[in-house]
Amino acid sequence: MLALVGSAPHAPLPTLPALPIPLMLLLLLVFLVLYVRLVIYFLEDLYQPERHVSGGNKDVWALIIVLGSVVGIMAYLLIGREN
Repeated sequence: MLALVGSAPHAPLPTLPALPIPLMLLLLLVFLVLYVRLVIYFLEDLYQPERHVSGGNKDVWALIIVLGSVVGIMAYLLIGREN
């Protein structure tokens, strides 16, 4: 390995302990179920008859919520909903 003049050796970065595969899959499933439920909740909120959205097009906001992941949900909350 080439050493640069004046550079000190770096300490190795700490690593996290590995989780067992079944636990990782369980955590992934829990987060996936929570995310899908969150999307369903906001889609139900979007399509309420009394709900008005900026731009007036609820279908576009539905696409933003579904395809935009968490950023799409936050955009709907901060920009899309009109009270």
